[in-house]
Amino acid sequence: VSNEYVIGVDESRVVRSLFARMPPGATIPVHHDTGYWVKHTHRCHLPIVTAEGVHFFVGPTNDKMSEYLFDEGRLVELNNQAKHAVTNTTSDVYRIHLIFDYVDEHPIHTRHKLQKGEVLYQTRRSIDLAREASLMEARRKHPSFIILGAQKCGTTSMFEYICQHPLVVRGKCRETHYFDWRYNKIIAANDKEGHYKSYMQFFHEKALEKHLSLATGESTPSYLLHSDIVIPRMKNICPWVRLIVMLRNPVERAYSQYQMFVDPVGTPDQLKMRALSKYKDSTFEKIVDEEIEELEKLGITSDSHYSEFISRYLNKTDPPLPMGNGGHSIVARGLYVFQLAHWLEEFGESCIKVLSIGDIKNKTPMELQQLMDEVFAHIGLPPSDIGDLAAKNTRNYSHQPMKEDTQSKLQRFYAPFNEKLFALLNRTITNW
Repeated sequence: VSNEYVIGVDESRVVRSLFARMPPGATIPVHHDTGYWVKHTHRCHLPIVTAEGVHFFVGPTNDKMSEYLFDEGRLVELNNQAKHAVTNTTSDVYRIHLIFDYVDEHPIHTRHKLQKGEVLYQTRRSIDLAREASLMEARRKHPSFIILGAQKCGTTSMFEYICQHPLVVRGKCRETHYFDWRYNKIIAANDKEGHYKSYMQFFHEKALEKHLSLATGESTPSYLLHSDIVIPRMKNICPWVRLIVMLRNPVERAYSQYQMFVDPVGTPDQLKMRALSKYKDSTFEKIVDEEIEELEKLGITSDSHYSEFISRYLNKTDPPLPMGNGGHSIVARGLYVFQLAHWLEEFGESCIKVLSIGDIKNKTPMELQQLMDEVFAHIGLPPSDIGDLAAKNTRNYSHQPMKEDTQSKLQRFYAPFNEKLFALLNRTITNW
């Protein structure tokens, strides 16, 4: 009997249909379904085989669950955003339900008709056909996204928001640093396959190979600055990757970086890394004066080409920039125009989404959701709700405000560079 005959729903509106078998003695604990489709679909259960010992509970909260009748042949629509649970107390009956989801209005572009005995790879977040696992054209390339930076510009928050998407598998670490100081120099530079294999050790490769719908990525904020080293390696290993750049008012960004490196609170690894920085024994004012003076002596102006920034500053040898820690370049990291110009030239505008910390800070849930749906689309994912809207890796230094004369000096220094940045992006950033 078709769904259209039973409930007046045309088959073209059914987005999911399956038989679910629950063995004797099994329990499905209290839960609610999540994901993009949940709020758009009607979930229907049609019990095929059941028994008196099978109990189905539904309720608004864990402590307010009520049992509902799901007898054979009774078609029941369930609000699967509500809490529900099932227990099969029988000793010999396999409970079997036909479960299907349909939509009121939503285009379904691709349908798969399964053959008898066909194997599916299913998780709570995805369903993939086993027959497509060996087809390279059907596979999503990994990683799907990389957040390049800049340091202290909201990259951790953006990464955590992306990882709330049900199709995103978090890597083994957020910052792989493979394209800068963890690059495997034992492998020949032109050995793409060798480097890709080495790089994918930072991700859950077996799960990604089996479940074709899943995506993964990383966030290493030092990549943006070291474009001369990172770009050729990245283009060689994963030229398909979609890139995200987070920016922030360079004056505030500089002070935030300083506060991070003089903060006595942190994990053992963080404190060890901060101990390597020259900033720990200096004042912010002294650092700003010295670094602006250095950039001016090197001839770095807003009219400089990014190649001059690379040759004169990034590749300087006296003293050389340390690659293994981010405790340097407080002022230079805010010269976004030089860094972005190189990335845009090599990867193109369509590959790089440039945002600011103001795009995610102090936003309403609806505003942040709208932005994240744009980010998901950029990296090839469908829209999906995010639940945890809290900012990540934040630090409060309001009790130690920046000195006004230092703030003014930085504002004057950055002003012409910011104007060139806005011209490069063809827009003025006001919310950073």
